Amino acid sequence: MVIAKILSVQEELLNSSFINLKINNSNPHWNIQSYHEMQQQYSSVNIPLDSKNPSFPELIIGTVTYVVIIMTTIVGNSLVVISVFSYRPLKKVQNYFLVSLAASDLCVATFVMPLHVVKFIAGGRWLLGMTLCHIFTTADILLCTSSILNLCAIALDRYWAIHDPINYVHKRTLKFVCRTIAIVWLASACISVPPVIGWNDWSSENLKSRCELTTEKAFVVYSACGSFFVPLVVMVIVYVKIFLAARQRIRKNWSRSALAGGENKFTTRQPCGRKNYLQAFDNTHVVSIALTRSSHTPSNEMLSNNSRYAAKTLNNEMQDQTITAQRQREQISVSKEKRAAKTIAVIIFVFSFCWLPFFSTYVILPFCDSCYIHPKIMQAFVWLGYINSSLNPFLYGILNLEFRRAFEKILCPKLANFNRRIRTFQNKP
Repeated sequence: MVIAKILSVQEELLNSSFINLKINNSNPHWNIQSYHEMQQQYSSVNIPLDSKNPSFPELIIGTVTYVVIIMTTIVGNSLVVISVFSYRPLKKVQNYFLVSLAASDLCVATFVMPLHVVKFIAGGRWLLGMTLCHIFTTADILLCTSSILNLCAIALDRYWAIHDPINYVHKRTLKFVCRTIAIVWLASACISVPPVIGWNDWSSENLKSRCELTTEKAFVVYSACGSFFVPLVVMVIVYVKIFLAARQRIRKNWSRSALAGGENKFTTRQPCGRKNYLQAFDNTHVVSIALTRSSHTPSNEMLSNNSRYAAKTLNNEMQDQTITAQRQREQISVSKEKRAAKTIAVIIFVFSFCWLPFFSTYVILPFCDSCYIHPKIMQAFVWLGYINSSLNPFLYGILNLEFRRAFEKILCPKLANFNRRIRTFQNKP
């Protein structure tokens, strides 16, 4: 019923536009100024009225494309949420940041994108009333901003984890993470609510015919900086610091291994049947080399010295094994943080690519009266930003092994069990 009503309204608008153009063409006094008056009546971004009505092929292709984007976003972000709560290796408190990000993207696909599709089918007109228009624009800003600020929170979490791991591991509690997520959503609300309470340039007539974001200049600068430009700068700076901190820790580990490689090496002889075993201890290995027993029996003094030597060597061996285990854990931690940093870098690049065109035009148009952006290009910029919400889950799947295994377990449990058996068989000594 709704689709049929929208299509009938669109047909009437097309017919009325054709009649008006026919009448005006017969009037010799019709000029460009009257066209611009009609243009200003229906658009706040210098978009002509007749260019907003898609043809039937465009309507079908556009609707199908948008529905595919919506379904992909819903499925992908639902997989992220289910994976964190159902897959044991992902049940970590820091992954709640990813759950918050997935929740905001899921809400974008559920509440914001479908209304954009309805508006597209209606030829850019808003047919759902002023109240729903206010809810729609507020939810659009709120959810997109929360998605961006969640990416910023994830970057900061990774930076603190690699910059000060000993102290931050105790600070990163469930309470701390939940408090940070609450701050993200509260900041998003502070950016999205002001137009509803009066900081806008809307008129009741405009809201009845169309539903657009406010072009009030002060709010445009405020919302663009809070929603995109400031978080982008923060994420880039944090990522650079993550990279430098990871590289510094790796170099320290290499220098420690190089210095320790030539230390604490001892040799002892132990009688055992007809052979002696020469044991060489270093920081990581114990190597036993069988030697043919000589015809000369060692003296008691030599045995005593060897016994003391062996006791000291065993003590050093135990210390070295402890140090080695600590270093291996540290190297594993650095490796994981490096992978996380790479994931963040790719997410930031995709995020910038998706949102930069929209926010650039969003800021420029209110300050440039002579600027013109074709409606189809502006619509592409809007949906390019929404595509970021559908790409995030797949970035996790490609760059994060644990998420990849979780997706595999949820979507293809038989294949996941088969791969797990192969890994178990390969890890057997």
